[in-house]
Amino acid sequence: MIKTDPVLLRQVFSNLINNAVKFSKNVENPRIKIEFKKSKQLCEFIVSDNGIGLGDHDTSRLFKIFHRAPNAKKFPGTGIGLSNCERIIILLGGSIKAEKQEVGAKFIVSIPCSNSCEIR
Repeated sequence: MIKTDPVLLRQVFSNLINNAVKFSKNVENPRIKIEFKKSKQLCEFIVSDNGIGLGDHDTSRLFKIFHRAPNAKKFPGTGIGLSNCERIIILLGGSIKAEKQEVGAKFIVSIPCSNSCEIR
């Protein structure tokens, strides 16, 4: 079980999924993949897409307020969504990171969980 605030966690996934949709909508065959992996102490949620990707910049800067990836400038947004995600996940005792992929983007959210990890 993940002991956390479901409203805050929902906000994180709403933002990550909305970003995946937004940055994939102009590709020919858009794909969004949501995965769950569990280790002994961590529950990992992975949201990936085949959209415009993260470009050749430092992925950690994406979580700074008002920072937007250079290749995302033509898409609407304020640059606070991922910053909010990071703040929420840290508040919940976890971490979030972005990974550049050959095509698209990948975001990994890690949250501490018990051995009987369930999503409720």
